[in-house]
Order: sequence, then structure tokens, then C-alpha cells
Amino acid sequence: MSISLFKSVSLILWLTILTPCCVSLGAESDSGSRDGTLSRNSLSLDDEPVILARYRTKLDNLMATCRELDMSLEAEVTETSLRPVGLYGVYILDLKAAPVPESLPPDAKDLQKKWYAALRRLQQTTATALTSLAQLAADKGQGYDAMRLVFQALEIDPNCEPARRILGFELHQGRWRSEWERGQLAKGAVDHPVFGWIPAEQVEEYEAGLRSQSASDKPNSDRLAQDSSRNRLETEHFSLLCSGDRGEEVRLSRLLEDYFQAWFQLFYPFIGSEQYWSNYVAGRQKLPRSKMKVVVFANRAEYLKELGKSEPNLEYSHGGYFPGKECIYVYWPGPEEETHLDTMLVHEATHQLFQEYRYGRGQTRKAKRQMAGQRDNFWMVEGIATYAETFRRSGRFFQLGGADTWRFQRAKERVSEPGGYLPLQRYVRLSLNEFQTHDNIPMLYTQSTGLTVFFLHGKDGKYRRKFLDCLRLLYDDNAGPDSLAETLQTDLTTLDEEYKQFMLAAPVHKWP
Repeated sequence: MSISLFKSVSLILWLTILTPCCVSLGAESDSGSRDGTLSRNSLSLDDEPVILARYRTKLDNLMATCRELDMSLEAEVTETSLRPVGLYGVYILDLKAAPVPESLPPDAKDLQKKWYAALRRLQQTTATALTSLAQLAADKGQGYDAMRLVFQALEIDPNCEPARRILGFELHQGRWRSEWERGQLAKGAVDHPVFGWIPAEQVEEYEAGLRSQSASDKPNSDRLAQDSSRNRLETEHFSLLCSGDRGEEVRLSRLLEDYFQAWFQLFYPFIGSEQYWSNYVAGRQKLPRSKMKVVVFANRAEYLKELGKSEPNLEYSHGGYFPGKECIYVYWPGPEEETHLDTMLVHEATHQLFQEYRYGRGQTRKAKRQMAGQRDNFWMVEGIATYAETFRRSGRFFQLGGADTWRFQRAKERVSEPGGYLPLQRYVRLSLNEFQTHDNIPMLYTQSTGLTVFFLHGKDGKYRRKFLDCLRLLYDDNAGPDSLAETLQTDLTTLDEEYKQFMLAAPVHKWP
């Protein structure tokens, strides 16, 4: 027998062994179903690390076998099926990415088909087991863990239908569609690549330039919405009024929807309690239907004219989220301005999402209309928003954070500069007004970025969950100057030193 034939036979035998049962725990005789998945009753929440370890081991074995047979492309595809890991950031699945093919084309080689079948089988059984764990966690009232497991299942198998159903997605004409999108399609709308969601019978008119969806097309008590020069764009989570090129406006609306996906997967605990998410996973709870409001003015002059009547000190403002109006106001920058509208929108949307989903829960309407951090810890409000500025796409994932972003690199430089770092003992006590009127605002902003990356990703994520607990306290209006040290159970001087060591060890990235 030739070596190549021997290797081929070996792979076929190995794939045959792998395929029948990719995940098995407990009593082998009755714990699993015929297809190798596990019933909910046979699982324990303690099984999660075992399931993930076995998944990784079998994936590594599959990669090794592919390399032995000089199937380098197949080995690479197997490896890239894992979510990338960032030391200074995070990758988040694009839930609306195209479905993963369930099989290879008919003209693929037999060995390739067997490899891909084994890969998909491994992904499917692991994701199904994790979804069962999510349902078990929900039964036990552990809603936060239940949601985490749902997202983890979809990272392994984006086609996992039980996990998709929990999030309200269904496969419709070859694409994963949310309940809202399916509702639009049922009404006869189409998601046009240039014009967004429009009635199907009006596509030709839009493409011929004979129609635009003016904001005044629909009755609205909002004075701005009565201006016929503005376009209205309705997406699943945002309601936009825009003055400008329709294609660019739609691009911005898609950016906001993409960012909402990432924000939702990272910060869903801010929307509701453990019980809320337990009910959601069990199908007894719907997500809030309210939309975030955004207005994009044609230029700076229009922006100042409109907001100058009610908002003081706008001479240096390029836009922002105004909690009193529960709306983001920005404008299309002129050629002489260095404002990056995409980055600003994501920054302000972060303020908006945290503020409107979380702040003042149970408080008065007046309390909700004030930005969080009025008394202290305002750095966290800006830190999480500047962290969000790094939002970008990376294949089938979105990415946040990273050591190669300019604010992070400037924060790294400043920890070595005299007066370039404000100790936490003083920093956490800065109120919104003290932060925004400080004589070195750039330093405060870059430090907020650096600290946020450190608390989310430093020391192998040691502080991540507790830092988010502290952020929740802030948006619940229950935080104080001692909250960070108390929640992280570490004194501020120690955190100062750990942060500086983290920043000094970070890689250098030169910016022009």
C-alpha cells in the first residue's frame, strides 16, 4: 500500500470514528440521543468546560490529520472556525452573516467532503449541547450565563437553530432574519442595498431618482420630522432623520445596527436582570421595542441653529447624545473638519444605549434625563464610549478594543510622562462637570480608554465581570467614589500599579 493511500484510509477511519458522537458525558448507555447530542436532563452546568475542552481537542486532531495529508487549506479553514482571541480586545459574532454551508459542492473531492462533514458534525453537536446548557441555566434562574451560552453556541455553529430561535432568528430565503425583518418582508418591503427598507413596488421609482422617503411622508408631531428636506430611515433599533445622500444615510443606519449587535452581545445584562434573561431564553420575555432616535443635520450651521436655542456651550461641539432630548444630534462634517462621523456615531450610540436601557431604572423621568456620572466616576461613561470607537468588522466577526488604536497608544505613552496619569484616588472622584472642564481633557480621555481596556482584558480578564458590575452601579445611580475598589476588591493604589505595568507591557504601534 502506498503512503498516500495509507494516509487516505487513515483519515477516513479517523473521520468515521469522530462523526457518530462528538460530545458525550455521563453514562454512555443512556445519556445521549442517537445522533450524539445530549438531552437536557443528562447535563449539568459543570459540564461546560468539559464540552469545550473535548471540542477543542477534536478540532486540533482534525487539523493535525489534515496537515498530515497535505490538506493545508482544510486545516486552515478548521482553525479559522474558532473565534479569534485578542489580548487587548474582543471579537463578537455577526449574527446576520450568511449561513455556513452545510456541505461542500458536488465537485469537491471525496476526502474533502468527509473532512467537512466531520467538521460540521463536531460544530453542530457541540453547539446543541451548549444550547441545552443555556436552557438548563435559564431553568435555574441563571439568565446571564444562559445568554452567554447561547452566544457561545452560535460562535461554534452559526447555523444552530435552537440557539437562533432563542434570539428570534429564522432562516428566510437563505438569510438569517430577525422577527422585525420578517415583519418588514411580510408587509411587502425589501432591504435595498442603497435605499434601505422600502416598499417593493417602489424600488424602480427609487432607483430612477423619482422618489425619496421624506420624513414628512408620515404624520409626526416632531417639528424636525416635518421638514421635507430630511429623509426618514427606520431600522430595527434606530429611528433616523437625515439630511444628505440617501446611500450614505443608509450606510450609517447599517453601521448603527451592526454596532447594536455587538453592544447587545457584550452588555445584555444592562437591559434586564438574571430573571429577565431566564424568561427570555425560555421564550417568556420579549426585548424592549423602543427605538433610539438619531438626527443627522446637513452641516454644522444647521446643527448650531437648531440646538443653540436649548443647549449652551456648543461652540466646540461636533455632535453628541443629549439625554434631556433622548436623541443623538450630529451633522455631516465639511471638508475642512477632522470629525469622523462613523466614530462619533458609535461613541454617542454607546452613551444612548447604556443611558436609555439602564440609567434611572425605577427613577423619575427627570433623573433619567441626566447623564450618568453626575457626582463621580464620569470616567467610566467616557471610557466605555471611547472603547466603542474601535468598533470595526473582521471577517464574520466584529472587533472592539485592541492595542493598535490611537487613544490606547497615547494612554501608553502618557503613563511614562510626568503628570501624564491621574491616580485613581482622584480620578474616580471627578464628576461630569469636573471631567469636562478639566485643564487636561485629552489626558483624561486617553486614560479612560486605557483603564477600560485594562479592566475588560488585562490580567486574563480577571476584573472584567466585576468592572461591568461597577458600571451597572453607575448607570443605576448607585455608585460612589469607593465603588471601584469595593467591587473589584482591590485597593486603588494596587490598581494604579497594575494598570501601569499592563500599559508598559503593551506593544507599540506608531501613528502618523
